[in-house]
Parts: sequence; C-alpha cells; structure tokens
Amino acid sequence: MKTVLALRHTPFEDLGTFEPQFRKMGFAVRYLDVGIQPLCAESPLDADIAVVLGGPVSARDIARYPYLGEEIAWLRARLIDDMPTLGIALGAHLIAIALGASIQPGARDIGWVPLAAGADARAGYLRPLLEQDIRVMQWHEDSFSLPPNARHLAASAHNANQAFAWGRNCLALQFHPEPDVAKIERWLIAGGPEIARMPGFDIAGFRNDSERYGPSLRKAAQEFLFRWVRQLDSHPFANMMAAASGIDRLASVP
Repeated sequence: MKTVLALRHTPFEDLGTFEPQFRKMGFAVRYLDVGIQPLCAESPLDADIAVVLGGPVSARDIARYPYLGEEIAWLRARLIDDMPTLGIALGAHLIAIALGASIQPGARDIGWVPLAAGADARAGYLRPLLEQDIRVMQWHEDSFSLPPNARHLAASAHNANQAFAWGRNCLALQFHPEPDVAKIERWLIAGGPEIARMPGFDIAGFRNDSERYGPSLRKAAQEFLFRWVRQLDSHPFANMMAAASGIDRLASVP
C-alpha cells in the first residue's frame, strides 16, 4: 500500500478533510509530530507522498526551534529527488526555504478569501480552488518569495504568492485548503493569543464564514487533491531526469 507521511507541528492542524480523501485513494496515512518524534528516524525518501502541515511558529524562528532546521534539511533531501511533497502554510514556508527562497514577516491574515490564478496557471489540478464561489482559509503572519524556477500558481488580493509548484512533484500552498470546519473551534482556541493581537477581528464573523464557505471548500479541495495525486510523476527514471535538469544543485543551498 502506498503511504502518506504527514509532518505535523501542532495537534489541531492535521490533514483535516484530506485524510479521508487520501484513504479513499488507497493510501495508508501516518503522522510524525515534528519536534516531539525524531525526524532523523524517518528517511526523506520512504513515503510516497509527504505533506508538511501548518503550525503556529515561524519558519524564520530556527534559533528558538532548532527542529525547523532539521526539517528543512530533511525536505531538501526529498526535493533533490523530486519526491511528491505538498506544503501547507508553515509547510509551504519550509519548502520555500529548502529551495533557496526567503520568508518575510507580513500582516496577520486570518479569514476566508478567494484566490486568483497566478502568472503560470497551467496546473489544472488547482482549478477547483480558483472557482469564483470558492473561499480558502488564511491563517498566517509570514509570506514567502518564489524559489528559483518555481511556477507561480495563485495569488490573492492581499498576498501575491499564494501557491507555487516546483519540479514535477512539489507544491506549496500559503493558504489552508484542508480544514474541517466542524472542528474550527480548535483553531480559534489555539489561536486565541494571536487573535487577541488583531484589533477589530470579528470572531463571530469568522465562525459564520467557516459555516458558509467550509462545505464548498471541502468539495473543491478534495477534487483538487485527487487531481494533484493523479498527475504526480512516479516514473522510475525521475531521479536521473531531475539530476540532469540541475535539481541536484539544491544540495549547495545553505
């Protein structure tokens, strides 16, 4: 059975609606709690798909959270071989760093927003999330620049870089497509201190938007996930092709 390894940074940010979809597609799903369970015990090349989830810390905070540096190195080893990897929020930031991009502090962004197609919108798998009536959940303070050779897939009104693809099998999403809105109160409880630092934040409005947009996002996100998995490149010569195209130069990125 093919496997999905989810790198989890906090209990309330799990695979959400993606987990039953992965299982429906025939994957066994495992979690590794980064910072608690040793990442070095897990080969970066073993899982068929790795999903790097979100979390409340900043990818810039390696000095205070050394495990982030270990995670970036782990991801770089996986990306050198162009292994299927999906990053969400913090996970996208860690992938961006592993690929040589930078992370910048930005305005806190919590809410439900529409996406717009990016400069390179050829990735058909993202189309379900770009429909006019779909809103995705934002919950972040930082933003990423695009790594070299990345393909810009999506933007929003307040953030130019919402999604990028890299190589054949890497996808990074600034937004959250996966939240189970039946459990949205866990986000609001865990994010209480962050919300308190946002004058004027309408917590009741956020709950209402979650109920309003959550069901349609769930359907669109599961269609997106199915399309993304279906198009992944699992050709046995992928590693040789990656090296020939210069992906091995990642090993020199600090």
